[in-house]
Amino acid sequence: LLASLPGQPRRFSFKELQAATWEFSQKLGVGGFGSVYRGIFPDGSSVAVKQLENITTSSQGLKEFRNEVITLSNINHQNLVHLRGFCAEGAHRLLVYEFVSNGSLDTWLFQKGSSRPGSHLDWKTRLSIAAHTARGLYFLHEQCRNSIIHLDIKPQNILLDENFVAKIADFGLSRLVNEDHNTAFTRMRGTPGYMAPECLIITNASEKSDVYSFGMVLLEIVSGRKNVDVSRLVLHGDDESWYFPAFASQKFKEGQVDEILDMNLGSLSEIELAEATRVIQIAFWCIQ
Repeated sequence: LLASLPGQPRRFSFKELQAATWEFSQKLGVGGFGSVYRGIFPDGSSVAVKQLENITTSSQGLKEFRNEVITLSNINHQNLVHLRGFCAEGAHRLLVYEFVSNGSLDTWLFQKGSSRPGSHLDWKTRLSIAAHTARGLYFLHEQCRNSIIHLDIKPQNILLDENFVAKIADFGLSRLVNEDHNTAFTRMRGTPGYMAPECLIITNASEKSDVYSFGMVLLEIVSGRKNVDVSRLVLHGDDESWYFPAFASQKFKEGQVDEILDMNLGSLSEIELAEATRVIQIAFWCIQ
């Protein structure tokens, strides 16, 4: 199947990727089916190599590997992570991406006390990240020959380059939507807190499923808080704000926008406050 793909990305040997990653010694992070490592090719270009583990015995893992290669082999957009190649040699399954230097959005929103200088995102940067993510989703939904539903939009899957341009990543759960149908049948998968209700109940996903997830991400971008934080309920007995969307909705209805905004944003100008209010309103429209 992979050999027959038109315009497929480069196929690497396992030995090439071993050398590029210094024997997989610099780990960048861990995902659902494996780990991601930093690498440098002989031409000096930096890459991120995702090594999928134990997927030869997992039909789901193999399916996600195949989906990733198929989905990204024929599309290219500045707000989608670029797949440079893959390795399918023996039992080895690896994906090679462009290296995105500022990591994933969740580390900037949720990791308190980060060692990065100026680690708190200002409002202008957050607004541009929201717009970049929206452009990437619009491309997938409206500008591909067949619409592509991502099915796992969340801050962990939004990467930021050196200029904080957002790039949507991790297409392992994605689905092509047939032109004759406006939904894609899928088993219940994704991330709690971001999954649209129809994916939980009737397993019929559509572009609107991604729109729901995007609305949830917008709330997190504005607030700097996770939408679902059970620790608030368990440790602090906070039965109101552990599920942030409900808390934010109530505060928005009461006109208390400042209760929703991330304290790290500091004092916003009148124009910035109007923009933030509009983003919150758009988030609720997306969720509804």
